[in-house]
Amino acid sequence: MRTIENIKLHEMIGLKTEIVDSTDQNTIGLSGTIINETQHMILINTYKGLKKIPKSHNIWKFYLNGEMVTVSGNDINNRSEERLRG
Repeated sequence: MRTIENIKLHEMIGLKTEIVDSTDQNTIGLSGTIINETQHMILINTYKGLKKIPKSHNIWKFYLNGEMVTVSGNDINNRSEERLRG
């Protein structure tokens, strides 16, 4: 079960997200629902359409069960099944 404590171990598809800090100033504040996740990218459905954003070099805010957690993209910059193996 996904919780804010173990979010880094699970896939992100279906979660609401927002980029709160980034090396690319144009992506800060981008938000939407994650519709796909690859090893190094997250595909977000935003109000401006689909956006493919690299995981690394970004600080992500995820919303789960009415709670929020902030995660460094470097901590999730691999496939979800690889994160689970540790």
